[in-house]
Amino acid sequence: HLYMLTNELPNHDDIVSMFSRNDTLYLGRWFLFITSKLGSRFHTPWVSGAIALLALSMSSVLVVRALHIKRTTWIILACVLCVTNPVISNSLAYMFMADGFFISLLLAVGGMAVTDRYRFGWIAGGIFLGLSLGIYQTYIFTAVALFGIRYLTLLVSKDMDDKALLKKLAQYALALALGIVVYMVGLKAMLAYRGVTLSTYKGVST
Repeated sequence: HLYMLTNELPNHDDIVSMFSRNDTLYLGRWFLFITSKLGSRFHTPWVSGAIALLALSMSSVLVVRALHIKRTTWIILACVLCVTNPVISNSLAYMFMADGFFISLLLAVGGMAVTDRYRFGWIAGGIFLGLSLGIYQTYIFTAVALFGIRYLTLLVSKDMDDKALLKKLAQYALALALGIVVYMVGLKAMLAYRGVTLSTYKGVST
């Protein structure tokens, strides 16, 4: 990804956002402008890119821990898959938002990991998932996929009885539900506070 940190491949969104605060509340991203403060208001690929890759690296570590991958070979392969996925390269094409994108990914993966690890982790996990949605709505599906993979491994391993498996499934469902509630409450509050209306772009308003 070094090329994208040291070069410029402008697209329409990139040009429009060259001097932007990434304040896209009208797209439902009510927490994005806060995470964007970690980087720069100006278009600085090496700053946004470095923050993005740090968040991506931390996400890879959490994926390995959340899925309880132990063998060194599988750990390396899992991390390689996380950082070389084509979606990552595509996201870096929107470098002005890349730091926010990958912080959203980190929160989504972190929300899943906390929910799975602790009995009442679904509370913190739900908050993390809600904030992830508030930055960029897409990465909630990463958390859903990880929940699914983790649950399948628990079913196959037979380390839990049926009652424990149902409790684990309930934890996952509660975290996702709380995440949606946190997102919607935050969105409604920010829209009302700032008097902003959601865009009709790709059905965001509905």
